[in-house]
Amino acid sequence: MFRKFIIAAGVGLALVVGTSGAAFATGTHQDDPPPNDGKCYEVDVAGHEVKVRDEIPGHEETFSDVFYRYTYINQNDDGEDKGDPPTGTPITDPGNWNLDQKPDPKDDPIGSAFQQGGGNGSWSFWVKDKVSNNDYVEHEDAEYEWVQATYREVPCDEEPGLASASWNTIAPTCNDLNGSGVLARDHATLVSATLNGEDYPSLGDFAASIHNDPAPSGSDWVLTFKADEGFLFDNGTNVLDVPFSVPTYLTAEGCNPSNLNVAQFNAGPLAPTCDVAGSFDADLTGLTLLDTDPSGKVKVYGFGADSTTRLVIGRGTPGQVDLWLVSIDRDTVFTGLSSAWAVTDGGRSATRTITLGAQLSGPVACPVRTPPVVTPPVVVPPVAAAPVPAVVVVPDPVPAAVVTEVLATDDPAQGELASTGSDGVAITLGAALLLALSGLSLTAIRRRATR
Repeated sequence: MFRKFIIAAGVGLALVVGTSGAAFATGTHQDDPPPNDGKCYEVDVAGHEVKVRDEIPGHEETFSDVFYRYTYINQNDDGEDKGDPPTGTPITDPGNWNLDQKPDPKDDPIGSAFQQGGGNGSWSFWVKDKVSNNDYVEHEDAEYEWVQATYREVPCDEEPGLASASWNTIAPTCNDLNGSGVLARDHATLVSATLNGEDYPSLGDFAASIHNDPAPSGSDWVLTFKADEGFLFDNGTNVLDVPFSVPTYLTAEGCNPSNLNVAQFNAGPLAPTCDVAGSFDADLTGLTLLDTDPSGKVKVYGFGADSTTRLVIGRGTPGQVDLWLVSIDRDTVFTGLSSAWAVTDGGRSATRTITLGAQLSGPVACPVRTPPVVTPPVVVPPVAAAPVPAVVVVPDPVPAAVVTEVLATDDPAQGELASTGSDGVAITLGAALLLALSGLSLTAIRRRATR
């Protein structure tokens, strides 16, 4: 699935290989293969021979830079345009470049494509190399040795598949004292394992399945997997370490869950009527709202010690309320629940569905009710009372001096009345009789006279 080709670049050679690529060979010499990690590599420096010579005191090998210029071939053999500007280099796309006999780059850029003629000419590319300045003629009889090729990573033509490997620990509980674990892997092979830092040779013990009672209690493991050919793990390599720990087992003596009476949640729904549909109001005394989904149809309440027990109320189905009681730390057992609850997990979980009745309707359930006839009260008009005739009271004779003083307060004829003596008394009584016949009493006369 990986591309393989040889690149001629000046005096160098390059080979792109995948994880399973063959080693690069020249003559009878064999280069070591590239790293076997699932990636693609290109030969950086080709394998080559060097003369083995004795060290000459005071003699140090020196090197000089040499340059090679390449010209871009922008058309294929059929005359079709390959694209302009070039996207590759003489190293990555040697078939698109010609080597020129131009040893001096002057001011041209090195290692990048550039266009001649001020941007109107052909594209060129300078490659830099080094050559030894030393003359080994005097060592012609010396032996030669092979220098291994070196590699650099390059993109692969095809994306590798994804391999995976994982271990999921299921902690011990009072129902499962030793706990368990799940080993899963895909396009991966277990190649080694360690237990508490020591090699564990029995790799067959780790099948991809559920592992009940993983051993030993309180141990630390590291499983090493290798991806299948053409696959990589999500870490970008074909090797993955999966560390995990086996928790300390629980004991029956240490599993004494506490009981929690939750009878407050046994209440039933309110029956529907002809006016409203059925409803349910949970008793949330002592509960704390912990979370609500965005729709508001599911709410999670915490209660008990440290809110480690939860009540979940779901109203997602019309006409229905779903209740779920669960002990998060599994140290609590629910008690006091009615038969309407489905109790599981040794009393640590319970569910209940409450169906709400629809509003009643129809002549049978809701007969038409005739409103009562209200008789208005009889209003009897009030009878006017007969006038009561005034009673004329004739008082005892009033002394002239007193009457004279009273009348003198506002009567203009006070001078004449004052001189009449006893005749004034007769005149005053006569006036009183006339006023009484007009509906006024003597008392009114006195009140007026005293104002």
